[in-house]
Amino acid sequence: MCVTHIAKTGGTSLLHELSARNITFYGPEICAGDVFKTSKCHDKEGKSFFATFLRMPRHHVLSQYYQCAYSDFAVDPKHAPPLPVEMKPHPATQRSLVRSFSLWVDYFARDQNFGQLIHLNGCFKCYNPTNMQARTMVCGASTQKTYGKMQHSGGHVQSYPTREWNATLDRFDVVGITELFLESLCVILFKFSGVMERQCFCDTLTKDKSISRQAGKRPLQHNDRGGHKRARMLDLGELTLTTLAQIDNLTHTDELLYIEGLRRLLLQITQVEEELGRPILCPQDREYYSETGLLVSAAQNPSRPATQRNGKKKKFITETAGRIYSRFLISSPTNRCVFTGTQRHADFIDGHDRETRGAKKPCVCRRIT
Repeated sequence: MCVTHIAKTGGTSLLHELSARNITFYGPEICAGDVFKTSKCHDKEGKSFFATFLRMPRHHVLSQYYQCAYSDFAVDPKHAPPLPVEMKPHPATQRSLVRSFSLWVDYFARDQNFGQLIHLNGCFKCYNPTNMQARTMVCGASTQKTYGKMQHSGGHVQSYPTREWNATLDRFDVVGITELFLESLCVILFKFSGVMERQCFCDTLTKDKSISRQAGKRPLQHNDRGGHKRARMLDLGELTLTTLAQIDNLTHTDELLYIEGLRRLLLQITQVEEELGRPILCPQDREYYSETGLLVSAAQNPSRPATQRNGKKKKFITETAGRIYSRFLISSPTNRCVFTGTQRHADFIDGHDRETRGAKKPCVCRRIT
């Protein structure tokens, strides 16, 4: 199995799960086009299996910042990215964390800095969050001068043609979604081996729908390389609307990519459920994704929303993104509550346990739109 590993989307967790099942895999953090061309991804008969993961852009950008500012390599004097002091507050004083992250986002959002972003040093020797996921779909050895490298360079353009990243999606057997990590993993394993593990079915979950659903009841191997140990987890609800708007502008193409990837995964989940006659999505998730218009029966199999060529495209994408983002109600620092929705996903994507699972009273959170 070959995995196009987009940094900070759960790829390390996926590789841990594959390794635990003795599945041979190749999962480098390189452009998708280069993975497809790798000889080790094709057996003697020419057969191959490709997978990748996409993540909700706002969370993805935040995770990149933690990696650049607080990870093990970020605090190592020999390898530390040269982040300006104002973008990297001292871990002991968290009052400036919101401001530091906002300044980091603002740097990439400023048009006058774009010329520097095509160079590694211009990105502080770390990630460039500008449509990083879409960039991974279209970059490669032959397009590096135009689209840049996967992680660190934005190339000479900030957005990428829908037809190109959509064509790349077509080449994956499964496109996983970080916010549906367990369901994605189950679909990948089923498509790859033809076997569906018992823990994958929603009706085998414990009452609190905990992460113990995972095969062997082992916790997911989430690897943030020490980032969340050195700094508290920043809630998106603490950010200003200006910073959120900058993130959305930086990841506009990623948003389209994410919604299309999510649509494809939900269709595959539905197909597998109909084939096996048992539910993989739990009722709460099923109700929500049905409301977004992304979850339909396999028989309906609609045309791709992200590639429609009429005036409804932008409206559909905008409304769908709004529903998806509003689902994840962000907690205020005082409430310390998890995102609403299935808590097993929220705990994973947050990188730490907020210790609210099983709470009898619902949390009161702020809505981010």
